[in-house]
Amino acid sequence: MENGRRKDPCFPGSHCKDSRMTFTYWHDTVAKIQYDRRSKLDKVLVRMVFQMTVYHVWKERNARRHGKAWIPLEKLPSQIDKTMRNIITSLRYSYGDKLEGLMRCLFKVTI
Repeated sequence: MENGRRKDPCFPGSHCKDSRMTFTYWHDTVAKIQYDRRSKLDKVLVRMVFQMTVYHVWKERNARRHGKAWIPLEKLPSQIDKTMRNIITSLRYSYGDKLEGLMRCLFKVTI
């Protein structure tokens, strides 16, 4: 513990006060997502965006570790958005009307 805060192994540097990036604790983030009091579609969308963000960051990390070409940080949001649209489009066929309006929710946030 440093200054009353625990170090989080998932976010190195999260305990640094003068870090240039803002980090949060992994368990706090997951708890906020799990127990959020939003509408059903908003909850699904938040969880999907979180999953896609973790996936793309992990994918980029692995590419860098294995000497593959780096993707500029500026492209990450557009990759996440494109993946989200593709997944929502495919869900439409799998779940019928249950997730109707999910794409509209995404457009409200991204446009």
